[in-house]
Amino acid sequence: MTGESVPILTAGCGPLHLESASEHVSAIRRSIELGVNYFDTSPFYAHGESQQVLAQALKEVNEPVFVATKVGHFNDRSQFRDASAILDQVHNNLRILGRTEVDLLQIHEADWRGWWVDTEPRGIPIALDETLDFADAPVMQALVAAREKGLCRFIGITGNTTEQLARVLHGVDVDSVLAAYNYNLLCRGAKKHVLPVARAKDAAFVIAGPLYNAKLADVHREWIKDPPSWMTPEIHGRYEPLCDLRDELGIPMFELAIRYVLGDPEVTTLLTASVTVDEVEKNVAAVHGGPLPPDIQNRLDRIGLEDTGIHPWLFKFWDSM
Repeated sequence: MTGESVPILTAGCGPLHLESASEHVSAIRRSIELGVNYFDTSPFYAHGESQQVLAQALKEVNEPVFVATKVGHFNDRSQFRDASAILDQVHNNLRILGRTEVDLLQIHEADWRGWWVDTEPRGIPIALDETLDFADAPVMQALVAAREKGLCRFIGITGNTTEQLARVLHGVDVDSVLAAYNYNLLCRGAKKHVLPVARAKDAAFVIAGPLYNAKLADVHREWIKDPPSWMTPEIHGRYEPLCDLRDELGIPMFELAIRYVLGDPEVTTLLTASVTVDEVEKNVAAVHGGPLPPDIQNRLDRIGLEDTGIHPWLFKFWDSM
C-alpha cells in the first residue's frame, strides 16, 4: 500500500456495539499492546455504533494506529451517486471517529451495482457483461477529492463477491482491495479472481473474514448430517474432509483458518473481528504459530472451492448489522 507497513493481523470492527463498549475497548487496547494497530470500521457496522466504540478506544491511545473506514450503505439510493453526499459522510465519519483524517478510505461493497449506475444498490452485484464507467463515477470522484483534501491518505475498495470485485478493481486506481469471506478454508474465489488483478494494479490485497463469519471458529460435526441453511451443497461436500483433517492435525479450527491464509505471501494483511481480550490473544497466538507446513497447506488447498458465487447468508447478515 504505497510502501506503508502494516501488521499481518489486523482488527475488523464490524461487531463493536455500544452496549458492550467497555469489553470492546479493552480488546482494542490489548490488540495495540500486542502489535495489532490497524483497525477497519464503517458507518454501516453495528447500526452505526462501531465507529463510536473505536473512537472511545483510541481516545487515550498515544501509540500510532492505522484507521480504515468506508463510505456507503446510504438510506437514499441517490446518495450512492452523489459525490457531495459521499463527502458529507466522510466528514461525519471523521467527526464520529474524532480524527482529522483516516489512513484508508474505502468504498463499502464496491461490487454493488448502485455505485456505478442509477439503480437500487443494496445487495445487487454488478453484471459481468455490462459496460460501466468505474473511474469517473461519483464515488471515485469523492474518494479522490477526500485524498486531495487531506481527509485520508489512501483509498480502496471492498466487496463480498470475487469476479465482480475484480472487475471493479480493473477499472479504478486505488491503493487497496479488501475481499471478505472469499479466502478461507472453504472458499478461495478471492485468490483466483481478485489477487491477480491486485498484483497487476500494485494494490494491497486485504483478506477479511478468515473465520467465515465465525462459521470456521470451531468444529460442528452435527452440520455433516444436518447442514445449516447457509451451507450450500458444494460447501457441505467439503466440510467433512475439512473436519477430518483438523482432527488429524489437532489444531483448533480457528487457528487452522488463520494460519492457512497466512501461508499466502501475497496477502498484505488479514482482518479478524476480535471483540474480546480473549479472542485477541488467541488470534495473535495463532499468528505466532506461523504458516502451516507446505504439505498441510497443499492438502487444505485441495479441499477449498475456487468459485462459490454469492453467499446467500450475507443478505440476512447485512440486515442484522
